[in-house]
Amino acid sequence: MAVLVCAALFWALDLVVLRAGVPHPLDDVWEYGVTARHLLQGHGFRTSVIHPPLWGLQDGALTVPVLVHGPLLPFLYAPLLALFGAALLDQVAWLAAFFAFLTALVLFRLGTRHAGPAVGTASALAFTFAPLTVNGVNHDASVMVGAFLLVLVFDLLARDPPHVATAAIVLGLGVLVRPELPLALVGLSLLAGGAGTIVMVLGVVVLAGAWWWHNLAATGSPFFNLSSYLLVGPSGRWPEMGGMRDFALTPARWPQALLQEWPQVTRKALAYLPHALKRVLLTPSALTGWLAALGLFVGIARASTRWIAIAAFFCALIPVAVMSFTTFDTRYITPFLALWALSAALAAEWLWGLLPRVGHTRAWVAVLVLLMLPATVAALAHDAREAHALEVRLALERAQLAPRATGAARLPRLTPLGLEMPADSGRAAPRLMFSDTPDFVAWTTGRPTLWVTRGEYERLPGPAVPAAPAPAARGGSKGAAKPPPPSATAQSDTLPVRGGPEDTWFH
Repeated sequence: MAVLVCAALFWALDLVVLRAGVPHPLDDVWEYGVTARHLLQGHGFRTSVIHPPLWGLQDGALTVPVLVHGPLLPFLYAPLLALFGAALLDQVAWLAAFFAFLTALVLFRLGTRHAGPAVGTASALAFTFAPLTVNGVNHDASVMVGAFLLVLVFDLLARDPPHVATAAIVLGLGVLVRPELPLALVGLSLLAGGAGTIVMVLGVVVLAGAWWWHNLAATGSPFFNLSSYLLVGPSGRWPEMGGMRDFALTPARWPQALLQEWPQVTRKALAYLPHALKRVLLTPSALTGWLAALGLFVGIARASTRWIAIAAFFCALIPVAVMSFTTFDTRYITPFLALWALSAALAAEWLWGLLPRVGHTRAWVAVLVLLMLPATVAALAHDAREAHALEVRLALERAQLAPRATGAARLPRLTPLGLEMPADSGRAAPRLMFSDTPDFVAWTTGRPTLWVTRGEYERLPGPAVPAAPAPAARGGSKGAAKPPPPSATAQSDTLPVRGGPEDTWFH
C-alpha cells in the first residue's frame, strides 16, 4: 500500500504542484484528438492531419486514413471528449499518470510474487521515478498505455499456470497502441510455451485483424505504418524526418524505396547501434542503468525469475533495434521500461545481500531510490520549466488561430438523447492549412492541415494564373486559349497549391 501511495503523491506533485503536464504543439495527443473528433462526427478512422505521402489518399473533405497511429487511444479519447469537451486534451497527462500508476501496481505484484515484496516495491518506485516515465506522462500517453499492457502480459504469463488467453487479449490491445509490440511475441513465447504461443498469436490476430484490414484497404499492406519511413532517414535524400514529408514516397512506392535504400539503412543501423546501447545502459536512470544490466544475470541465476529475465531480455532488444534502424529516441524504451526497473531492483537486492551486517536489511530499497532521485529531480524541473513556457505559447497560438477556425473544430455534445452535432460541423471541404505543427493546428482550427516546413511550402506550386486569351486568328475566327505551362498543370494535379497568409502557420 505504501508504494502505491508514494506513486500517487508523486504524480500529484508533477501534475498539481509543478503543473508539468502541458502538451507540446508537436505532441501526438493533438492528432489523437483530431481522429477522436472525426469518430464522434461519424467519419470513421480518418484524420485531417495530412502527411505528404498520403496526399493521394484524401477524400472530398481533405481527410486521409489514419496510418501513423493505432486506433485504441482515439477510440478511448472519443467518449471522454464528448463528456468533458475540448479542454480534455490539455489535461490528458492525468490519463497517462493513471496508466503509469497501474503499471507500478502490476510491477509491484509481479516483483513481489517472484522475488519478494522488497523487489516489488523497489521496481515499482524505480519505474515511477524514471525520467522516461516522467516525460511519458507529461507528453506521450501512448507509451504509458503500452508500458501498462506489456507488464500486464508478463504478469499474466509468469504464473502457474499462465493465463494465456487473457494475456493474448491484452497483447492484442497493446498492438493497437504501439506497432512494435508484436515483436515481443518472441520473448513472451518463452513464458507462454508452445501451445500458449499459438494462442497468443491468434489473440493478436483477432484483436488487430480489423486494423490490419483497414491498412490493407488503404495502402495495399496490412502492416503499413508511416513511422516506418524513419528507416530511410536521416539521409542525404531525406534529412531528419523528410521521408514522412515526401509527396513521392507514397505507400505504393514505399517497398521499392526501402529496397533501394537498404544498404544505407544497414549502414545507419550500425552507426546508431552504439547510441542506442548507450541509452539503454542509462535506463532507468544514469546512476542505475548498470544495475539493470547486472540484473539480467541475477535474474537468470535465480530459478524463480529465470524465464522472466530471459523473456525480458528478448523484449529489451526491440527498442535497441528500433532506435538503431530509425532514430535513437528514448521514447521507444518507455513501453519496455518496467523490465529495466525490475532488473535494477533484482541487482540492487543481490548486491546489498553481499554486504556484511546490513545485508539482511531492506535498506537497499532506499539506496536505490536515492540513486534515482538526481535524474528524477532534473526531469521534473525540466518539464515544469517547459510547461510554464508552453502554457503561454498555447494560449497565444490559440488566440492567433481563432480567426481561422471553422465549425469542424467543434465537438458533438453528449446529451440524454445521444450525441448532438454542432449546426455548422458539416462534411464540406474547408480550406487547406500548411504548418510545421499540423496536429495542433488541425485540432485548433478544424481545418485539414498538411505537414510541411516553410521551405517545403515555398517549393509547392502557386495558384494558377488564368491564361490571357489568344489573339484572333486571321479570317475572324477565334483561336483557342493557350493552356497553362505544362509544368504548372502537372504539378497542380499531384501537389497541393500554396494558399494565402491565412492558410499558413509556421514557426
